[in-house]
Amino acid sequence: MGNPQRRKRMHKNNKFFQKAMRTRRKTRDVDQIHDDLKPKVLNKLATQVVDYDLPGMGQFYCVHCARHFVDEFTLEAHRRSKVHKRRLKQLSETPYTQKEADAAGGLGVYVPPSKVDVDDVSVVQVRKDVGMETDEKHDEAAPPTLDDIKPTKAEQEEKAKMATDKEDATKPSE
Repeated sequence: MGNPQRRKRMHKNNKFFQKAMRTRRKTRDVDQIHDDLKPKVLNKLATQVVDYDLPGMGQFYCVHCARHFVDEFTLEAHRRSKVHKRRLKQLSETPYTQKEADAAGGLGVYVPPSKVDVDDVSVVQVRKDVGMETDEKHDEAAPPTLDDIKPTKAEQEEKAKMATDKEDATKPSE
């Protein structure tokens, strides 16, 4: 029958595997998110190019949590969640700076961090606001967004009508 074999090793004590998993799950830091909340960057994030590899084609993004969502309904449900509200509270503190680090090390006067006003604005709302401003100067060379590739109601009705006509044509006549 043979002797008992040594157990197979898993990833529990493999520090290289654990480090790889940590870096794979890495999210954006709070100071990076503070930079994303600036109006110029926020407009850029609101009008992202359609990316088929991201959830929701990259169109439903929570700037505060740095996460993509499948659709607008899921994004709104996330905005009402405890995780999102906790992140807003975390973002209300002033981001850590080199000046503060120097003061903590004895090079200057330490001033405790103050509060920052963080608007809980959705990327969808920003996109609508930006869309209203840029309707007059629509650039044809711009990459498509979700609104550009979504079929209109007339196109959907026409497609449904063609499908019913095709079904009628394939049925045997009696």
